[in-house]
Amino acid sequence: MSAIVKTYLILGALAIAAFYWLTRKGNALAIGSAVSRAAVDMTSGVIEGAATVIGVPMTNEEKCQLALKNRDSLDVSLYCDLGTFLKYEKDMMFGSDVKQSLAPANSLPPPCSSDNTQTLQ
Repeated sequence: MSAIVKTYLILGALAIAAFYWLTRKGNALAIGSAVSRAAVDMTSGVIEGAATVIGVPMTNEEKCQLALKNRDSLDVSLYCDLGTFLKYEKDMMFGSDVKQSLAPANSLPPPCSSDNTQTLQ
């Protein structure tokens, strides 16, 4: 038997063994989840690295709450996540109370008045 044939036989046996090992219950799932975690971590790392290179700071919950309390739009844009920043800007633009808008979803709004005698001025 030539060396090339022996090489192909060894590679074929290794491929069959790898296929058998991968298709056993649990192995494929473990490998798939590890690969997907690695892809997510790599993507997050690339995005965070690019943000750091161009000077965008990471979000910071303490600094975000302080900026909301002080009504500092620049710091809110830097330290809060995008959803909080957009809510803050909407509330500032339309004159709503920021704290009421950022209240938990399960809190109830104040009751409406049943007095319909008010007129618009």
